[in-house]
Amino acid sequence: MGANQYGHRTSGVSHNLSPMRLAKGTRLQMKKGDRSNEAAELLLANARDFLSGGIDLLFRKGATSRDAKLAVISIQTAVELFAKYRIVRDLGFSDIVRKGVIPRGGDLLVAAGLGHFTTIGYDACLEKVADLEWIGEWQRNLIGELQKMRNTLVHFAGTLEAKDARNTVAALLVQVLALFAAGQARDNPEMLTHRQFLDGRSFEVLTTHPEYLVEAYDAASSDLNADAIFTCWNCKQETLTLRPADTYFCWTCGLSAHKEVAGFAPCWQCHQENVVCYDRLNETGGTHYGRCLSCNSTAFVSYCGWCGAIKSEAAPQELEKCRCREET
Repeated sequence: MGANQYGHRTSGVSHNLSPMRLAKGTRLQMKKGDRSNEAAELLLANARDFLSGGIDLLFRKGATSRDAKLAVISIQTAVELFAKYRIVRDLGFSDIVRKGVIPRGGDLLVAAGLGHFTTIGYDACLEKVADLEWIGEWQRNLIGELQKMRNTLVHFAGTLEAKDARNTVAALLVQVLALFAAGQARDNPEMLTHRQFLDGRSFEVLTTHPEYLVEAYDAASSDLNADAIFTCWNCKQETLTLRPADTYFCWTCGLSAHKEVAGFAPCWQCHQENVVCYDRLNETGGTHYGRCLSCNSTAFVSYCGWCGAIKSEAAPQELEKCRCREET
């Protein structure tokens, strides 16, 4: 994490929603009728650009203190936009309006483009997100660290080393991408990842950074909504949580998928528990094909619907039929 010598928290900046093209690959699910869909798309497109640009600048080889300053400002802007994105997506466009003159029956998106009103600040955004989902004090402190850093850099010309900024940003974005960007989509079994919020190169750079991986592991381990934790078949990190909605969510790569897509079994080769990831939806002769995420061995899995016993072997013919019904 970064140092704590940065300035005091102030209210966040306001963002103008001007018309622009939606970033390639963006996928949304909205529900409000006040053009919230379009507003959320614009917020997400802007957030994606600011975040990817900031990461490219901060994590490039030979990044300077000046690069770090500009990157932190860009990334903090993205963080605030992601918070507003979740509010608009889940509550509606009007929930981010702070003050202004909006004609009765007027178009909020047009009014925003004309600058007829301003949006709520960052602290108010946090409170609205907290109404949607519990945010712990340690999460608030982590999220607030970058805001303090940004405010000091902008107002008081503070100095910043690129390495310190990278560590702070990497740890912070684990929480931001989950709570603000993904939000309730973590319970939508659509096989999405955080790639929808980042350019391809920025995604790879961020999700392989050591500080990011440490924070992702801690986040998965302390997730109060996690019924179990597995190794993710997408990024190979032990940060895939099983949520109460019977969906998987990975704190590292952001993978979201339905529980029925994949299951986990002990490995016949390395004898570790829950490391063989297998295809639950397809079976041949009562067995499922899988692979160990630890030793990379091919495995065939059998599951007993009566007693819940699950085991794997190197070949399907080696799997013995469960005898639980014979023993009762």
